Amino acid sequence: MLGGMHIQIPAIKKAVEMGLYVITADYLPSNPGHKFAHEYHNVNITDKDAVFELAKALKVDGIVCYALEPGAPTAAYACEKLGLPTNPYRSVDILSNKDKFRAFLRKNGFNCPKEKAIMKMKFRKQLMK
Repeated sequence: MLGGMHIQIPAIKKAVEMGLYVITADYLPSNPGHKFAHEYHNVNITDKDAVFELAKALKVDGIVCYALEPGAPTAAYACEKLGLPTNPYRSVDILSNKDKFRAFLRKNGFNCPKEKAIMKMKFRKQLMK
């Protein structure tokens, strides 16, 4: 499970209740969901390669990013590289990024409101940390 935020606790508890071995991973050890998992690893959920390497080392059977949009592309990326069930990384990446999604809409002839990005990507990444 990518993340361990309060909003994710029901999903973590349900997975444990179902008999699954739950590992949470994010860069905040103080997130409350970690105490309900079997194991916690400190890794940024937006670092696709770090999550992939951790999942490969742990030999996980699946990766879920419940209720946290920033980690959805990471989960799809790692699952795709590991041959685990997932939605295609490219699709998840487009749907999780407003700029890419609007470009997709325009390119494919869908109605799309005009917009102007005011935050540069480098600054946006700093906000995510």
